Amino acid sequence: PYIPVEDITIRPYDDMLYMDEVITLDYTFTPESATASTVEWTSSDDKLQVKQGKVTAVGFGTAVVTAR
Repeated sequence: PYIPVEDITIRPYDDMLYMDEVITLDYTFTPESATASTVEWTSSDDKLQVKQGKVTAVGFGTAVVTAR
């Protein structure tokens, strides 16, 4: 059965990334049994690119990453 996602929690990451460095964000769904198939990731600064929970620094800046 389809179980909708009610919330996505991303573990905060406050460390600095260096150019071309890639990190994978830790995130969880609520409820844990949700059957989500896709997550839409956005970054508040295009110098930090995010795709499928992986963040890549392509320039200098500060960003907030959002998932929905």
